[in-house]
Amino acid sequence: MKSLYQTVKHVSIVVVLSIFLFLLSSCTQDDYNSFGMGESGYIYTGELIPVTIGNVGIEYFGNGAVTRSGETKVMSIYREPLDDDYDFVTEVESVPESEQPVTRGNLGNTIRFRILAYKNNVVSTANYVGQADYYINGTGGIPALVSGSKALLIRPGSYKFVCYSFNTNSLTTFVGTSATTIPVTHGQDFLSCVLDNVNVNIEDGGQFTLPTINFRRMCSQLQIIVNSTNGENITACSARVTGLNSNQNYTIGTAELPATGTGGTANVSWSSLPASIANSNFQCILPNNSRTITISLTFTIGGTAYSNKTFTLANRVFVGGSNYKVIASVKKNYVIIDGFNYKVAMGNVIKVGNTYKMQATQGNYSGVWNGGDYFNWACNDPSNYSYKATSFSVDVCKNIGSQWRTPNQTEMQQFANCKKVKGNYPGTNRGTVLGDYYGTSSAPEALRKDNFVFLPFMGWRTQNSTSMTDVGSVGDYWTSTITTKYAMRLHSFGGNNNLGENMRNRGMGIRCIANK
Repeated sequence: MKSLYQTVKHVSIVVVLSIFLFLLSSCTQDDYNSFGMGESGYIYTGELIPVTIGNVGIEYFGNGAVTRSGETKVMSIYREPLDDDYDFVTEVESVPESEQPVTRGNLGNTIRFRILAYKNNVVSTANYVGQADYYINGTGGIPALVSGSKALLIRPGSYKFVCYSFNTNSLTTFVGTSATTIPVTHGQDFLSCVLDNVNVNIEDGGQFTLPTINFRRMCSQLQIIVNSTNGENITACSARVTGLNSNQNYTIGTAELPATGTGGTANVSWSSLPASIANSNFQCILPNNSRTITISLTFTIGGTAYSNKTFTLANRVFVGGSNYKVIASVKKNYVIIDGFNYKVAMGNVIKVGNTYKMQATQGNYSGVWNGGDYFNWACNDPSNYSYKATSFSVDVCKNIGSQWRTPNQTEMQQFANCKKVKGNYPGTNRGTVLGDYYGTSSAPEALRKDNFVFLPFMGWRTQNSTSMTDVGSVGDYWTSTITTKYAMRLHSFGGNNNLGENMRNRGMGIRCIANK
């Protein structure tokens, strides 16, 4: 009897030990690492649950959530010389923030995306429990597992799910046990979606379905438009944008890409040529905070080739998920008035840093003594408010091109004698400004405003002083003609104007002219 009892006892021990060894062998190392006591105290135990995907959407560019800050409706205008008769007039516009609902669509057919799962709702290598790769199978936005990828199997608990994609049909390898960042560079349409505090429990059908995945655009989208305003076709075009952010690492689970870094470059191409209005292909760029960027264009227009023509855009902010356009119009830099034997510049002279140029529009002016566009007579330095020349030995107009000059008294008299009218000029750095149109007796509509000369009422800088007078009410413009004590200037004030003398140490506007 004792022998039988010992035999049964030994058999029972062997059976229990065999079951234990079987269970032990069926557990992977990940099971031990991932499903013990969580940092939050949640015990990740129970049956493994397969995770499935429901709906997958994507935000359109330009309709990001209104909580994204830093974006304003801006139309910034810049002017850079192209050759003797033409300038680049560039406009930068962004889609404004609005209270409209976020607009979404389906992720495109064959696009791949990845789902990462982290227990305790915390992204770390220790909390990483697995990943699965999906693609969109068909135009209806139906997700399916990528061949060779297994569905996520996780135990009940609270998780953070991070989904990401490059909006292409490929994904690079990611090892969640050793990495918590993903590299992103210019040209990549990086998307992400973070699902926080998802409580995973088994549902009907023995699985768990994730909430809707709505991907957010993390990069900005840039398009450059080159506009030949004289109707000639642009037959070749390429651009290089410098001064952007360098490559970035997306920290998994965060809301935005970093907006810092220097030395980044993006190339922009055109595929729909020839055209008189050439729209580039869209280019994704990394978001950035306020900085100066440079765009270098190489293009052919009307049979004339231009190489590495650059213009600089200051204080540009590119917000993730937003759409930006740079419109570079090739425009004449002059206006011709019937009866005048010279061309009139399409803007007053301004000195920006060490560079002299025309103002971006005919109506632009600073309105402040040190704005770079108020010059004492025959003076190159707009900040030298006490300078008083004794002869016209310096012509500031020569700084923007050898063909330009300050009009003399006789030439400026043509302004005083021609048809003119007081009117508004929209779209300047100061909004809509008041001034005089020359060459017409009726104020033109906005689209025809540059068919005539417009001199804004920019006032003047008081002699030997930093004080300003009559800004917005009248406009005073120098000639090159000196008198015994003074110099001649045009006084423009509402369709009535006169040519008269004034003190040479006053700061006034200068509108250059050139031979036809």
